[in-house]
Amino acid sequence: MVLWEQTGGAPQPAGLLVDAPEPLWRTRPHPQKITDSTGPSNAQRWVMGSHDWLEVQTGATTDAPIAANGVIRAPGDQRVLVVLAAGARGKRLTLDLVRTASPPEDTYLPIPEERHAIVDLTLAPAPWEE
Repeated sequence: MVLWEQTGGAPQPAGLLVDAPEPLWRTRPHPQKITDSTGPSNAQRWVMGSHDWLEVQTGATTDAPIAANGVIRAPGDQRVLVVLAAGARGKRLTLDLVRTASPPEDTYLPIPEERHAIVDLTLAPAPWEE
């Protein structure tokens, strides 16, 4: 859903709300190597940490200006609000759902980054202007 605001003569796109039935951001447990530098031997140990596994990112073909800190996650992670900066009218906005690559230390199961477009639209004139 594109959110519009009336500023000056023509309506301008102010934001984009994406609503999904499933969370758009996900994390998974992942082992992390910790080096304790406080002792004399710099002992190493493994702890269970968290790794981002799925997230929303702007696509490579996006030329619409996005405000600073303009990608806002809603509680529950099923919605995202993209706040647009001035001058977005007539520009292209793409959002990708990205399965992130495994961390470099994962030599036993390397997973490459995978991207799927979930939004691809041109912020043309508002629907009521036609």
